[in-house]
Amino acid sequence: MVLATFAFLVGGAGCGTAAAVTVGTGFVEEARYLADARQLVVSGWAAPEKASVFTTNLIVSLEGEEIYRGRLERSERADVVQSTGRADWLWSGFSARIALPTGTREAVGPQAIAARMRLGDGTEFELEVAPQARSIEVAAATPAPALWTRIALLLAMAAPLAALFGMPRAARWARPIAGISWGERSLFGAAVVLSFLLLVAAGWTGSSLGILLDQSGVARHDEKAWLGELRRVRSDEWQVVSPLAISQAAHEPAFPVINRNLGPDGQNMLVIGMTGMPVAHVSAIAKPATWGFFVFDLRRALAWYWWLPFFACFGALWMFLHRFFAVDWRLAAGLALTMAAAPYSVVFSGWPAYTAFFPVAGMLAADGALRSRTWQHGAGMGALLGLAIAGFVLVLYPAWQISLAYLFIPFALAWVTGKRKEFVFGAPQAVALALALLVAGVLLGAWWLDARDAVASIRGTVYPGQRSVETGGDIDRWFLIKGLMSPMTMYRDSSLMWGASDAGSIVLFVLPAFAAVGARLLAIRRIDAVAAVLCAYVATALWFMFIGFWPELARWSLWGSSTSYRLDLALGLAQVMLFAWLAAPRNNGAAPERDRPKLAIVVAALVAQHGAWLYQRVQPAIIENVPASFVVLSVLALGVGSYLLVRGRDVAFLAVYGALMLAAAAPFNPLGLATHAVAPGPALAQAVRSAEGSGTGGKSRHGVVVVGERNWSMVLPAAGLPVVNSVFYHPPETLWRGLDPEGKFRVVYNRYQRVLFTLAPLDSPAAYRIDAPRIDEVRVTVDPSRFDFRLTGGSSVLAGTADARPLARNASLEPLHVDAQWTLFAVRP
Repeated sequence: MVLATFAFLVGGAGCGTAAAVTVGTGFVEEARYLADARQLVVSGWAAPEKASVFTTNLIVSLEGEEIYRGRLERSERADVVQSTGRADWLWSGFSARIALPTGTREAVGPQAIAARMRLGDGTEFELEVAPQARSIEVAAATPAPALWTRIALLLAMAAPLAALFGMPRAARWARPIAGISWGERSLFGAAVVLSFLLLVAAGWTGSSLGILLDQSGVARHDEKAWLGELRRVRSDEWQVVSPLAISQAAHEPAFPVINRNLGPDGQNMLVIGMTGMPVAHVSAIAKPATWGFFVFDLRRALAWYWWLPFFACFGALWMFLHRFFAVDWRLAAGLALTMAAAPYSVVFSGWPAYTAFFPVAGMLAADGALRSRTWQHGAGMGALLGLAIAGFVLVLYPAWQISLAYLFIPFALAWVTGKRKEFVFGAPQAVALALALLVAGVLLGAWWLDARDAVASIRGTVYPGQRSVETGGDIDRWFLIKGLMSPMTMYRDSSLMWGASDAGSIVLFVLPAFAAVGARLLAIRRIDAVAAVLCAYVATALWFMFIGFWPELARWSLWGSSTSYRLDLALGLAQVMLFAWLAAPRNNGAAPERDRPKLAIVVAALVAQHGAWLYQRVQPAIIENVPASFVVLSVLALGVGSYLLVRGRDVAFLAVYGALMLAAAAPFNPLGLATHAVAPGPALAQAVRSAEGSGTGGKSRHGVVVVGERNWSMVLPAAGLPVVNSVFYHPPETLWRGLDPEGKFRVVYNRYQRVLFTLAPLDSPAAYRIDAPRIDEVRVTVDPSRFDFRLTGGSSVLAGTADARPLARNASLEPLHVDAQWTLFAVRP
């Protein structure tokens, strides 16, 4: 490359002005525009004529407008030395990655590039630009969010902080409003609610849905990523749950139980768990994350869908810790935040927080019912308890549900036993119990009547219906510091960690917590049932993870459905409850002050040493992503936190613990405005509807067969268009009967599945092959020229440009519309 450029400089372009020759020589060899990041990469070589002068700054202009003046990355260019004979030009290579500033002229079309190099003595010289680098195509920048939305975001962030730290006297200043005297705690609660409402009203979201929606020519949207990085690791969110929820709103009629745009049989949307789907069904009352779809436009519905799990978990856990353990409301808020915004909650898109919200809210409702003095109050608390029970069941993820049930049921029994003298057992409690059973029974019964066929189909699948029982005992020995490493491992890929979803966890202080609880129990000279239950639960969970259960015990106890790799949520919640118990006024300060420092120092030293020992047992493929300085600092933080926990320095401990948790979680979420709508490209929509309604596709045929493109099969339903292959929670029987009428491959496709159609020449007599390369994926490989697409039952076939060429020879297809990036074929009758 340098030979050509040097020949161009000397022979083709001449030497330019005399000043340029005496100052320096250089060449821009490559210019690349990174559209997703709005960055320009410029590389080449440049060198001063005088060996005593150095290049200091690269100056780049687009269409005559300077966009960059700054440092450059240097590299060796032995080819320059060889071509020029200038040994002092070895380090003449340069490269710079430039973020295009906001306001840069971005006319659609080619943008001319010019560059200069500045030397240390203040002189500059022009760089010649290779023909292939003289212009780039710069896409129009996404406009900044409207000013009022940015103000709403700022207020949403500032309001809770102001109420927590900056307004200690506001309660005395505030006059009674509507007969309610606002205290500091009430102001903080109102600020949290205001923060949630502002985020929803402005349409802010942390979803990574933009990865899916950016399908040029297939769908139109106005999703706007503003801050942070969209997270591909959250594929269950942006590639499955969120687009399926949008597909419900796009369906005609909206919010059906059976979504007819998903597969030839449709998909029962009641069996989709986590935050669930918006379905016009009575069970939607128990799915608060979906309520926004029934009230707001799509942008605000998606904002509600995203933020409610975090805010609901925080609010419920805050009130729970404050009420049940009588800790200061500020301390309770800090502890609640560490769980609602934990790395484990964040990497799983808030679903762990949402799951934890229901049992915590149920405990609050049960406590309120047991303290009720009137039947009206008891009825209200009972109804809320019934909603919490139904909502918890409809999360439909046993790995979290079972582990949380084993935590909260014994805790509830211990709590009622310890507080029985404070509770009332009479008519209000009978009304509360009856209404709780009635509400839960009606909601779950109605759900079961409309979901039982789909549930039966799922239970008969290879995965997850017949998933083997987990006996535990398979967790890594260094798991206790997994959360400690999250600030590093969540952002650095490793071959032994499945991305951030495997790396994000909870910072565990269970060993010093055990020591602190033991010291407190000795000091108060009694066995506290709540502390005993929490410690026993943590010990049981660790036993299951590190040692394992007998197969029969795992099966009959249902622990075998809560895998050891999904116990982070329950462990973290039990740990926070232990922290609150230690901070409770009736327990805190009970140990003699003279004994605490010695015990705290010993525990801190042992925990820090144990942490260092665990670090040595982390596999090289993981630990190589963790700098030695971070290891030292994190072990030191572990020791300091342990000391503060045992000493009973609750606020200081929370500062250490909260910093460790939020340091990993806070940078992970992207931030942007949700889309107002997802609409199909006009040409595609018209062509699909033509194939659906014409004799060409056949009136009995339905849906688009998507070939090759994984994301298109989710974008089209979100845009209101039917597809044959997508993500199915229960197998699409009609599709598989057409492809496998004898059922030879049923063991392959009888599972939760993402159905993919791919092209490849096949030597076998059959024109297609069915495989399951992953436990949740079924791939149909078809011979592009021989496969009969009528077997799929679809009315049309959508393929990218590369796949469209071989499909043009297929006798069962005829081109219906050709676009720059896709081709739609009609399936012949």
